[in-house]
Amino acid sequence: MITKHTKFTNADMIHRSKVRMAYNTPEGRAELVRLLTDLGTFREISPQELELRNYGVRKLEELGFYDIEIIPLMFDWLFSQPVALRPTVEEMAEHFDTPEGEEGDF
Repeated sequence: MITKHTKFTNADMIHRSKVRMAYNTPEGRAELVRLLTDLGTFREISPQELELRNYGVRKLEELGFYDIEIIPLMFDWLFSQPVALRPTVEEMAEHFDTPEGEEGDF
């Protein structure tokens, strides 16, 4: 994790900006999500997967996202989002219980 005491050079910041530019397209963001997910960055891992997960953590650091000063901002945004983006089991059942010929909300 990048702490408040981490020192950066101009070259570090130029590299960070270039890496961010590479991922800052819809396709790049989708690839970053795929990469970090495949590396186990967002789930519990087995001891054998630790090296891969750590690569994902380093990628987040390289992008400047795994920074102690950025993480609270990410949580502010995350807590502003809905609890779930997909319907619950009960909501799905209601959808399928609609009378024939009527469309549900999904």
